[in-house]
This record gives sequence, structure tokens and C-alpha cells, in this order.
Amino acid sequence: MLKIYSSSAGSGKTYTLTKEYLKLALDPDRKADYFRSILAVTFTNAAANEMKDRILRELQQMAGTGAASPLLNDLTTELFGKDVVPGTADFAEKQQAIREKAGRVFRTILHRYADFSVTTIDSFTQRIVTAFTDELGLPYSFEVEMDTDEVLGEAIDTLLEKAGTDEMEEITTVLRDYYMHTATEGDSWQMLPETLREFGYNLTSDQFYQAVTAAQELTPGPSGPSGSNSSTTINRSKATSWRRESGHGG
Repeated sequence: MLKIYSSSAGSGKTYTLTKEYLKLALDPDRKADYFRSILAVTFTNAAANEMKDRILRELQQMAGTGAASPLLNDLTTELFGKDVVPGTADFAEKQQAIREKAGRVFRTILHRYADFSVTTIDSFTQRIVTAFTDELGLPYSFEVEMDTDEVLGEAIDTLLEKAGTDEMEEITTVLRDYYMHTATEGDSWQMLPETLREFGYNLTSDQFYQAVTAAQELTPGPSGPSGSNSSTTINRSKATSWRRESGHGG
């Protein structure tokens, strides 16, 4: 079962998510360690930590002997149905059952905290990727690098090192045409790494999404009569047009 909640800031998301999580964890037909089968995913580490803290505080409060919280009353009604009327002996009995279950769940989470899965989308994705490194062709000890400059620098260095090899034939053709074009225009070909770095930034920008998507359909073609690559010339023209539409370049 997958539930998605979307709402604006300050509209009670944490309360709603906490209630839905506890409805699953405190279901009278499930064991105290059922929380191990629940995955809650949010966007930021701060939001994930806030939700974890809220869940544990609510469980601890429910397991105590203090007055019933609004959340406990809501859970009693939603877990046992609207026929269980607040203020009746039956309602009190069902609420006491939830309190006892909350105590067991709270203690189980503390003993098996690593299985308490309230996490970010990024962390969840990395867990999935880590579990399937062989299938994805990744090294077992791969690391996620968040420094964009460093990643782009390494990618560009690797690309240029492999230029001229059989496996990079198309890339070699594009680079050769680039060098010929810059020489014809009197520009410095040494600006290539910086040009590639700028393009790398554009790959992750929503502003250039349509341009990047269209570029995936372009391939180097045969050289024309003048010795220049006709397909590359067309591609360069389209790239110039995209840059103008985006407000970059003249």
C-alpha cells in the first residue's frame, strides 16, 4: 500500500504523517515489530528527524498514564471504527489496548532503531542502489559525491583521456570538428574543458531541459564537400538557437 500526502507548509503534514504511521504500527492485528515493514519518505533530513522524534514522543506519551492526547483519541476512532463512541466504557477499553501496544512498540523501536525507516528520498534511493550494485554495474564500494565541480572535473578529464579510442569514435569526431572550427574562427581550443563544464551545469538545469532532451537525438554525420561535418554544423546552429532562447549567448 502506498499513500502520498501533499500540502503546504504549516498545514499539519507532520501530524497527519505521524497519525498514518502509528495507525499501521499500532494496528491490534499486527506485531510490535511491524514498524520494520513501514517506510516513511520525506524530502529533507530535518523533516525526517522531526517525524522520527514526533513518532517516538507520541508513543511514549500514549504509553504513559496521563490524559489522552487528541492523536490518541483520533487513533482509537480510526482503528476501531466510529461505532466506538468517546466517553463510553468500550472506548476507554479500546484506548487502553492502544496504550499497551504503544508501550511495546516504543520499546521495540528503541531496541531495533536501525529498522525504524523514516528517511529522505535520497537516502532511500541510495539504499536501493547499494543493494543492486552488481545489476547496475557499479563498484560495491561506490560513494555519492555531492561536489558538482569535482564530479564535472573528473568526468571531463575521463572524456578527454578516452578521446581517440575505438569505443569513443563518435566523441572523437565531435572533438575533432570542434578543434577545426575553433582554429578556423581564430579561437583557442584550450577553452574546451571550460565549455564542457558549462554544458555539464546545463545538463542539470530545468532551464535547459528541452534543449538537452533534443540534443540526445543528434548524432555526428558524414563530412561534407568542404571537409567540415555537415551534421555538426547543423547541431551547432541548433545549440546557438537554444542558447539565445534561454538568454545565454549572442
